[in-house]
Amino acid sequence: MADRRNYIFTHHLRERFVQRSHKRFRHLRSCKKDSCELCRNLVMEIKEILEKRKPIDKEIARRLDAAVECRAYLNNSRLMQWYYEKYGFDRRFEFLVHEDICFVVISDSGKKIVVTCVSSKNYTPALPALRPKFSGIKKRREEEVLKALDIEPATKVG
Repeated sequence: MADRRNYIFTHHLRERFVQRSHKRFRHLRSCKKDSCELCRNLVMEIKEILEKRKPIDKEIARRLDAAVECRAYLNNSRLMQWYYEKYGFDRRFEFLVHEDICFVVISDSGKKIVVTCVSSKNYTPALPALRPKFSGIKKRREEEVLKALDIEPATKVG
């Protein structure tokens, strides 16, 4: 894919990448309690992992190099309005998808800044990039996505 060595990684990206690429941090995604002891322990563990940035940066760079741009986000006006209000209306956005991670990149005066990453399986704009091109593979992949979202696939009647 493209050479993405000139991208700038934010601290927020590194935190979210560790949180969303390791299964043991799943609790942080769903817990809504204010004083959860497990959440505090997991956040401290992430901070310890982030002290060694080089391996994390290498893995992010590897995944970015293999990522494919997904332009479907342009059709999601509510999502883009949120990003424009947060980061500014004069910036160009890229959504780069690799397997289960969607990287959000902002182009600002020639610099490409990767601000965050989200789970592409649950992130509506990233779903088209996950769709395979062949119908048999496509059907299996859609069933996997539906299973991940805990939705029963439609069955034919008749």
